[in-house]
Amino acid sequence: MQLQEWLSNNDFSHETVAKFLHCSVYAIRKWVSGEREPRGHMREKIRKMTKDMVMPNDWQENSRAYEVAVVERRRKRKRKAAA
Repeated sequence: MQLQEWLSNNDFSHETVAKFLHCSVYAIRKWVSGEREPRGHMREKIRKMTKDMVMPNDWQENSRAYEVAVVERRRKRKRKAAA
């Protein structure tokens, strides 16, 4: 399960999770979007917070989805520029 999905299912805000994990809201937003991945100790805290619903391998899936979205945006920009 992705962190964003867990947050939505459990009615948690980015701010609440940031307070619980002792990190910034900015970091939570980056992790949720797939732009960045949390370091090992934070992944462990997230795993515990979510009661094993968000596991370390879930971050890899999130990162791949982000990379695909970035590539697609670049393609669209190139098409617009060429038109």
